[in-house]
Amino acid sequence: MTGARSRAAAFGRRLEQLAQMSREAGIDPVFVTQPALYGEGTDPRTGADLAGLSVGGVDGRTAWRRLEIYNDQIRAVARERRHLLVDLARRFPKDSQFFYDDIHFNAADFRVVADIVGDALCAYLEGRQSAFRVSRCPQTSAGSAALTPGGVRGPRS
Repeated sequence: MTGARSRAAAFGRRLEQLAQMSREAGIDPVFVTQPALYGEGTDPRTGADLAGLSVGGVDGRTAWRRLEIYNDQIRAVARERRHLLVDLARRFPKDSQFFYDDIHFNAADFRVVADIVGDALCAYLEGRQSAFRVSRCPQTSAGSAALTPGGVRGPRS
């Protein structure tokens, strides 16, 4: 996985550049990790071993570890630069009912993603823009689960 780590380090440097450019333009970037169906565990819908899935010529466990190298870069840049992080890779259920294939969401179930990201953004904006708030953040089906440690972190917390 040395090649993957090298590519991921370059990816991290590009993320840092994007974060810097965003801040210089007055934009607070929001970083979101990439979930996938493959990895550890069992699909509750089909009973399939997610580590044993074939993904791009490797098993699901190896594919997940590779993806997590990139997700770790996203987490690191968000943490170091103090940007909002929505750790969707850790929050999104590993359940085939939500995926079109091993990495893309079903259109009908994209609401789960919207709820998790929406909860994080609303909480972040509530803290930053309280003078402009006209109401509380709505409670979504993701509820406070999106706001647990490691799932969502505000940029200045």
